[in-house]
Amino acid sequence: MKSCTCSTRNNIYYNEYLQLLSLIIISVLARLFFVKYILHDARSTDLYAWENVANLLAIGKNPYNETSQLNWPPFWMQLVFTFNFIAKSLHAHFYKVVQFFLISIESLIICLLYFIHKLFFIDSNHKLKSKTMFIFFTLLFGICLNPIAIFLVTAHGNFDVLLIFFTVLSLLFILLTLKTSSKNFWLLSSAFLGLAILTKTIPVILIPIVFFHFFKRFKFVESLLSIYLIGLPVVLGMSIIYVLGPEQITNNVLHYKSISGYFGITGLMEVFNQSSWIGWYEIFFSRALAILLIILTFTLTFKRKLLSAKQIVLLYLLSFLTIIIFGPGYGPQYGYWCIPFLVLTFSFVERKFKVLIIIFYIVAAITYTIEYGVGNSFGGWLISLCTNCDLASTLNQLIDGKINSTLFRLPLFLSYIMIYLSLSTRSRLCH
Repeated sequence: MKSCTCSTRNNIYYNEYLQLLSLIIISVLARLFFVKYILHDARSTDLYAWENVANLLAIGKNPYNETSQLNWPPFWMQLVFTFNFIAKSLHAHFYKVVQFFLISIESLIICLLYFIHKLFFIDSNHKLKSKTMFIFFTLLFGICLNPIAIFLVTAHGNFDVLLIFFTVLSLLFILLTLKTSSKNFWLLSSAFLGLAILTKTIPVILIPIVFFHFFKRFKFVESLLSIYLIGLPVVLGMSIIYVLGPEQITNNVLHYKSISGYFGITGLMEVFNQSSWIGWYEIFFSRALAILLIILTFTLTFKRKLLSAKQIVLLYLLSFLTIIIFGPGYGPQYGYWCIPFLVLTFSFVERKFKVLIIIFYIVAAITYTIEYGVGNSFGGWLISLCTNCDLASTLNQLIDGKINSTLFRLPLFLSYIMIYLSLSTRSRLCH
């Protein structure tokens, strides 16, 4: 009887790992197919910028002082240096090495999401086969074949996938902390949040969830170590580059904000010819966000009962959605901030919320397909694929300029609001 049980368990593990391997292979093949047969040599202005940064580093210059192309802590710059070294050693194109790295990181995200699904968000009452197939198809369409993810990792060469990798790792370990009350898991969550902030500073909005919600459950020394792990990487990294160019770091990194007027609230200000309001709105948003984070910090600190795993995932998602919807600036890479958390959310919300997520997915996929297909700054793969195509040039004109971009992205903006409002309500009901 025991041998039969062990054999069954081994078969289960084998099928799960085979399923995960299939997801990774499908994901990688989809991206390689897009790069080879559709994208060709088309690439975004960001990939050209990274190559310029690599060339400056190769001749011993500081790209933070020489250009305005680096607006974040120095972790990505260090990786760019490494990519250039590998490219020269292998006699490969620099941007191909970047794409390979980002595709690899995305494969790791798929692994993490698979195990988070399996450990926390699949009802044990469901039949095993239906559980694993649900995870498979959610990840297959949520990430592996998601055109948004494909465009951002290949055509754009955007490194927000690395930011999300560290953020999802932080989420995994905070959920394990919730499940086991282990200080080691909490410190690992803090460490990976610190690395996410070192990549880009936006994950500081998650500190109330990772630190303040849990620190009273642990010893004072452990809490100090958590602060150290969250804050030291970015403080150390920024202090080193700051002394090499205080003015440039202040202007290009510390005061950096995404371009306003092309999406959402500030874009609508441009549409209604009220661009003078944008500066005031930027000040209002920064102060409102600070107040919101203070309120969230106090709420989570003095909350007697810990949040559930579902509530934590929703808070991660809603935190990023707050920046996307209400923030004065916008970048298409923001879409990747939501993908992993929407994939996880899809596994535990009711059918009506699943329908809303699918609607958002369709609207976003169409928007990104057109934008990356005809937008010159994003590679314009459709233009390079079809040089004499009048449709591509017509669509390019439709998304050119602040007003046109805002109106083109308006369905996407409304879809973000729809998801935000519906899941905000849902988060209060999760247990």
